[in-house]
Amino acid sequence: MDIVVKETRIKILNSGLLETGLDSVCIYFGENIQCNKKGYWLSVFLYDSLLIYSGIYMEENDSDSIIPKDINLRCRNISKQITLRISHNSIANEVYYIWLNKGVPCKKLEFQNYEYERTIEKNKQFPNLKFETLKGDTITSEDFYGKIIVLNWWYTKCGPCILEIFGLNKLVDKYGSNPDILFLAIALDKKDKLEHFLKEKKFKYYHVLGNKEVAEILGQEFPTNIIIDSKGIITFYKIGGNVDTYKDIDSEIESILSTNAE
Repeated sequence: MDIVVKETRIKILNSGLLETGLDSVCIYFGENIQCNKKGYWLSVFLYDSLLIYSGIYMEENDSDSIIPKDINLRCRNISKQITLRISHNSIANEVYYIWLNKGVPCKKLEFQNYEYERTIEKNKQFPNLKFETLKGDTITSEDFYGKIIVLNWWYTKCGPCILEIFGLNKLVDKYGSNPDILFLAIALDKKDKLEHFLKEKKFKYYHVLGNKEVAEILGQEFPTNIIIDSKGIITFYKIGGNVDTYKDIDSEIESILSTNAE
């Protein structure tokens, strides 16, 4: 946590145990400052394992005092899920939560009662999504099929996203000369904000802009790193970022290249 505090200037606002009726979830909620603007981060632990560590995206017109966030929590069996809705009152410095079943508040939920299937998941075909380039052109993910796509889903106010950029740039330095590999960053930001950020900090991926449709598919958990093989199949999927994220991505790229060479 020390290096995260140093790089993102975060502070913990609140923490505690949330009861599902079957298990206890430990949640930490905090604040970070990027470019003199306030953002938030969230980490969730279940079975003493980190489930989520991500920034919380806020629309510009959202209230500064109440920040709602729906979080999908999956148990060890990846087909099971429950949903937690959390909000923070910065004036009272209190965190509120309710458990949801298909958007309806529930007093208690048990993991085994709910089936869940992700659109984005390892060994699945990556869907065809549309993006806008910084030049204003529209492209789709299928335009890149035939290449190994190393994808980063992020936004410019996300502390953990920024924290992992240095390592991601190392990957571009290592593999950038390979014409069969594309490093693609999809940002959930407006064009001017992304361009301003990239002027201030070097991020060597090819950058495109996400949208609401993309966010519905990729989710609201940042950062997310995905690797798609030349056939469009997801071979790597990881939510959350830190300074060592690039090492896992590097291992997967090496594995794909080794398999292709056989």
